[in-house]
Amino acid sequence: MDANFDNLNILLVDDEQFIRQLVARLLRDMGVKEVTLASDGKDALEKLSTYGGRIDLIILELEMPNMNGFQWVQKIRNGEAHVDADIPII
Repeated sequence: MDANFDNLNILLVDDEQFIRQLVARLLRDMGVKEVTLASDGKDALEKLSTYGGRIDLIILELEMPNMNGFQWVQKIRNGEAHVDADIPII
């Protein structure tokens, strides 16, 4: 059975530009049409306030400056962002 990722909207958060570009390309090659990129936790929270209702999945690096991935997930799970607190995060 082939997976269909056409309608999946992903927020990709990583402080390394090369990694963001690489993973975004892999996701697009898999058929994901909308990949929103964020360079750190603060940028990701801003993107969620804009696109939150359209994001289906978050791919998050854990080791980032200023706010690490664990702190960021805690903000999401505590309802401090404009997104469903139960959104899937990898």
